Amino acid sequence: DEVLGRPIRVGEWLYDGRISLAVRLFKSDTRWGSGDYEDPPEVSDDQAIECYYLQLQVAGDERFGSWCGFLTLDDVERFGHEQLGNSLRWHD
Repeated sequence: DEVLGRPIRVGEWLYDGRISLAVRLFKSDTRWGSGDYEDPPEVSDDQAIECYYLQLQVAGDERFGSWCGFLTLDDVERFGHEQLGNSLRWHD
């Protein structure tokens, strides 16, 4: 990835409980802000803090479309269980 670099983990998750899609996890030393002047500074400004970004493959496409930021690996795993139907699996 041009912005995030090399993933620290790769895996898959099941879209709609049956379609296997790729997932990639990146470690970053910057939590990117929204850049929106109407947001409070803690949301709009970039922050120099260790964090993780999870990229999800788009259904029906080879590209990665959505990504989410997390402060801890536990937050990533919680997201996998709660938002991805407990289908997140890593290829370690």
